[in-house]
Amino acid sequence: LTCLGNMASDHGDLCEKIRNTGVISPAIQHLSSNDEAVVEAASFVLCSLIRSPQPRVGELIDKGIIEPLIGALSRSGNEETIVELMWLLSYILAAGKKFGVLFLQAPYPLIELLVNHLSNAIKSNFIPSLMPLIRVLSNIVCVMSGPDDQTTKLVAFPVFLPCVLQCLRDCDNRAVKKESAWLVSNIAASEPSNVVKLIEGNFVPTLVDLLRNYGFDIRKEAAFSLMNIAANCQAIELVVSAGALPSFLSLLSCHDREVVSLSLSFVALVLRSHPNGPKIVEESDGISALESVNMELLPEEYDYANSLVDEFYGLEEEEGEGDRWGG
Repeated sequence: LTCLGNMASDHGDLCEKIRNTGVISPAIQHLSSNDEAVVEAASFVLCSLIRSPQPRVGELIDKGIIEPLIGALSRSGNEETIVELMWLLSYILAAGKKFGVLFLQAPYPLIELLVNHLSNAIKSNFIPSLMPLIRVLSNIVCVMSGPDDQTTKLVAFPVFLPCVLQCLRDCDNRAVKKESAWLVSNIAASEPSNVVKLIEGNFVPTLVDLLRNYGFDIRKEAAFSLMNIAANCQAIELVVSAGALPSFLSLLSCHDREVVSLSLSFVALVLRSHPNGPKIVEESDGISALESVNMELLPEEYDYANSLVDEFYGLEEEEGEGDRWGG
């Protein structure tokens, strides 16, 4: 099985030849083995096939992967096996909402199972399993919203948010921090009641720290999280008081269109919704930051930034700052 998985990882003609041998059905059957090494190898083969240019996830569903995969996750106590099983599940869920629906409708408590694995991985500090676990949870939150909101079910588990916060705050692995921030940004875009739990769980100070002190990729995810919290729960005063505004302003000079657009939206939210918005933006050197948006690379964002300056500061008389703000 391991040899087949290695060959299938080639993702070329060899992968298709291996698929055409009929390996999928026996590999799925091996997920029910009592031998952890066999389960791990079978998961590896299936992962390699799914990651090919033609994943054909529907074929795995048709051949009955749901029950053996969830059953293997329920039984396994081996960390390396759990890693392979979680990557397999993450690739399946990433292929589309319809596959996630099938897994979540299965007669197994999948969400509870995932939360328990997350808690155990943090307790044992086993980093390799954290990445696929958080990816699976992110896929569920990202694509499985709706009337039967899986995000709300996740957040309802008492250990879930503390585990995610620990990944954000205490884990030294950069990829885990980034993935955790993406998970939080998706939670923050869900029902306001879930956002309230993020606020009550003290996520805002940690996200502001990530926004200030980490690399661009992590700052980007933290920025989305904070923007969603501020906009979705009318928490702009809380986010600003935690010190987020200067970091958003500093992002206006970057060349990433998505990040600049997000930062402009945050600044606009401060200007329009915070009781002292125009004053605190100006005191944070916000006018200069708005004027720093690159005109050549980001013309639409440049125009919007200047429209904000004109709207909130363009008609000011040449007075001292103290007179302008009544202080």
